Amino acid sequence: NTLKATAEEVAASLCAEGWTQLDPPAGLGAAAGRRAIPARPPPAGCFWLDPHVPALLVLPPLTELHQHALVASHALILQDKASCLAPAALQPRAGEAVIDCCAAPGNKTTQLAALSGGGGLVIACERDARRAGVLRRRAADAAGASVRVVQTDFMAVDPRAPPYADVTAVQLDPTCSGSGMVERASYQLGGAEEEEGGAGGGGAKLHAIAATQLELLTHALSFPAARVVVYSTCSIHPIENELVVAAALRAPSVRAAGWRLAPALPAW
Repeated sequence: NTLKATAEEVAASLCAEGWTQLDPPAGLGAAAGRRAIPARPPPAGCFWLDPHVPALLVLPPLTELHQHALVASHALILQDKASCLAPAALQPRAGEAVIDCCAAPGNKTTQLAALSGGGGLVIACERDARRAGVLRRRAADAAGASVRVVQTDFMAVDPRAPPYADVTAVQLDPTCSGSGMVERASYQLGGAEEEEGGAGGGGAKLHAIAATQLELLTHALSFPAARVVVYSTCSIHPIENELVVAAALRAPSVRAAGWRLAPALPAW
């Protein structure tokens, strides 16, 4: 969390405790057309800085840091790399207004605030009261005034009303089937994490989920000042991913606004 400490400061603190910082393996996650090596975790007692996501430290599986001082101070936030990719793709600019449409529990929200340098505003929407409370506490601890939590259904937000009319970057990570979340027992870093999404379900349920996702994405594309929208899920099903995006781009209002598909994380 670069709102609390730089990646270099956190790395130096870990090294002072006996950790060893390594360079990431050459070719790790190379872009299409270049030879990539299989992703392997660092060996025990070692870490490296991720080559794709800013200020992301990669540690060995089963590393237990929940009671660590860096975690307690929110300088270090424990999060899967997959959850970090959407904010990295959005690339919020310093000082701009960002909206996180389905924000709880808030890891992506605080990452957005950190990536924007804390000088802008991240509006975090969550319709569920309990989850909004979790989000509000997490945002206050990790990002302070950089995040404004709004307990509301994102579909009820008027994109042309303040403060939403000034939003220039939109992150949408809606409820999904969670089909891409493999059994995590051997990879968990510790206590249970309340992930975004995870509705589960079969064929009929998938179509219902996808219909809601399409409504949300079409709404996300209606913000008048928005320059970029990132849509992400924890699903491996095309019906929740590529097909939702394709359908949204065919919507007359979206076509009229001139939205087009852009490469996300081209260095991946």
